[in-house]
Amino acid sequence: MNLLGLLAFVALSGGAYAIEAGKDQSNSQVQFGYAIDLVNFTSIQSYNCLRQKGYTYAFIGVYHPVGDGSVLPRAAANIQNAVTGGFHVFPYFLPQPQSRKSGAQQLGEVIEYLGTYKLYTKQIWLQVTSPINWPNNKQGNVAFISGILQAANRYNVKVGIYTNWYDWEQITGNWRLDGHQLWYWSVFGTGFNAESAPNVDDFRPFAGFTHSHGAMKQYGIGLYDCQANFNRNIFVSQNAKFAGESVALKQ
Repeated sequence: MNLLGLLAFVALSGGAYAIEAGKDQSNSQVQFGYAIDLVNFTSIQSYNCLRQKGYTYAFIGVYHPVGDGSVLPRAAANIQNAVTGGFHVFPYFLPQPQSRKSGAQQLGEVIEYLGTYKLYTKQIWLQVTSPINWPNNKQGNVAFISGILQAANRYNVKVGIYTNWYDWEQITGNWRLDGHQLWYWSVFGTGFNAESAPNVDDFRPFAGFTHSHGAMKQYGIGLYDCQANFNRNIFVSQNAKFAGESVALKQ
């Protein structure tokens, strides 16, 4: 399974829970940090509330993969709200792999859009999930992803990969990709009761992603709290490398 249809990381939940960042359930020597991800527009007050519950990073969707793909018009305001609400913020990019536009063109739209609003980031996350939405052409899919990575290099932007072992194998044929951080998903369904454990004990090496301590894990989707719909994630605190690469607001 994966994050849902057209708007990716958002899955709406019918109920509300009093949700706080979870406690480490694995080795006591490992300390985890907590993050949210979402795509729908969220208020500063909601971000403030979530920040007070222990989440420190926000990963915010910026692209709509419908038709040929387009930038989400309120993404910049959403990012600005999250920064004001106290989060380190990273954009994530769900491309349209069946677009008439190349992956490089789509990424260019995102970077230029953010620049228009004076939002600058050293890292963006690329979502490679939902094999059904990708062409049945693994070689072509690898070329599409490669085009995005090459374009990011020209923009001097690092790319993290959001996927898991199954999606990556189905979409790319287990293409080995080295030198990129991993964000993997592991959930049993939508909602608080369908979360996996808030640890990385279920990590399995694949392609060039070989070590769980360098990864971030999405363990819950379709959550609702602080008047916001969001998903939540953990990462190993002492190995987090992206703290200084979040979105910067420049005047």
